[in-house]
Amino acid sequence: MTDLEIKVAKAIEGDIGAEKYPFRKLADICETDEAAILLIIKKLRVEGKIRRFCAVLRHRHAGVVENALVIWAVPPEQCERVGTILSAYGEVTHCYQRNPPFEQKFNIFSMIHCTKKSLKQFIETVSKKLDIFEFRILASEQEFKKKSMEYFSDGQYF
Repeated sequence: MTDLEIKVAKAIEGDIGAEKYPFRKLADICETDEAAILLIIKKLRVEGKIRRFCAVLRHRHAGVVENALVIWAVPPEQCERVGTILSAYGEVTHCYQRNPPFEQKFNIFSMIHCTKKSLKQFIETVSKKLDIFEFRILASEQEFKKKSMEYFSDGQYF
């Protein structure tokens, strides 16, 4: 990556202000113009160096009041099926197979967020759909930290 591409990547990995011309501010920070910022973002996206460029919703401020990490005990031969079904739900933001399984049996981990629906009712419905009835609900009680990963610091990057 060029020095300017690194500057732009570093500038966009954090918060971008909710203002009328956010790319103008980024251009000033990166000592270039808005057109160059947009071209670099597009280039990095096309090259696969940026997976996605999007707004991040502060879910608690938007009415998503219940969430939990749900861990599922899934027979190994069913992990692909269960992961695919779980991943299709909009309420599921993360879904991973873990190895070794937690407590030798809980191998699928899913983060579930609910607004109007009851979290418990939603999980029970999903459990029936999956035909998996051994799970644990680890409800979120207090958020201590939530931050996107920063890949660039002091000119260094991964």
